[in-house]
Amino acid sequence: MKKYADNLMRFLEGISSRLSQLELYCYNLNKSIGEMRSDLNRDHGGQDLKLKALEKHLQEKIKPDSNFLFPLAQCMALSTDH
Repeated sequence: MKKYADNLMRFLEGISSRLSQLELYCYNLNKSIGEMRSDLNRDHGGQDLKLKALEKHLQEKIKPDSNFLFPLAQCMALSTDH
């Protein structure tokens, strides 16, 4: 009976060790996903600022009655819908 109990304890210790490894792996994966999400948000915010600066620059250079600004405004609206 002791032999079976020892085998069971070893088996349970192995499962415990594997669960600890899995927990550490999930923690690192979650951390990496959070960092990637932050990077994407930061990059996307930078792109929005660049597009707005471009729009402002173009509005300053093109006559207000120009028909070019209407498609530009549509393009800007589409880019911010994401």
